[in-house]
Amino acid sequence: MLDIKTSKDCLETILQFFNASFSLKVGESGTDFMKLVCGPVLELVYRTYTDEQYAKGSTIKDVSLEIVELLQRDLDKPFFIDTYNKVKASILQKRLDRKVKQKQLVATEEGLAMRQNKRVRK
Repeated sequence: MLDIKTSKDCLETILQFFNASFSLKVGESGTDFMKLVCGPVLELVYRTYTDEQYAKGSTIKDVSLEIVELLQRDLDKPFFIDTYNKVKASILQKRLDRKVKQKQLVATEEGLAMRQNKRVRK
């Protein structure tokens, strides 16, 4: 049984909700709905899809794959590919920006304090 208080179960529940919502939407109105929410859903799905903490065969990764396959199947190919590539580029840019910011912080007082806090937590 899911314990909605844990982040993994909460994430799994959200993904299952999206998957069920897409499965219930049929016809032209369903396609319009999918196009509206495709970007935000793909942002979440791409993160879980590429996150190494979710092993192959985990429920979260499996549901993420199902959502990608469903969107790929039901939406226009050019629309899906364009949206997927935009989401991927945005996420990779954010990751790169965080890495650059971390490297810039290394020599500052704030960076030293962050490293000391990490050492204390370990």
